[in-house]
Amino acid sequence: MPRPGSSRFTLTMPSSGYGHDYFRTNAAVSSDLVLKIRYGFKPGEAGRPLEHIGLNFWRVPDGYPANAKIE
Repeated sequence: MPRPGSSRFTLTMPSSGYGHDYFRTNAAVSSDLVLKIRYGFKPGEAGRPLEHIGLNFWRVPDGYPANAKIE
């Protein structure tokens, strides 16, 4: 069972379809998933520079992930 506060939510622009197809149709979202799964970066770290918009919500900035620093 997840601990309280362990979930993070990412805000994206609407996709062309319904449901959860945004991770396939939005390159920034699929790239963010790769950065999370492959490297384990947390949101807001240099390798995953999402914009914190409050509580556990993060926004994918324009140009993402070109501004990510993977070391």
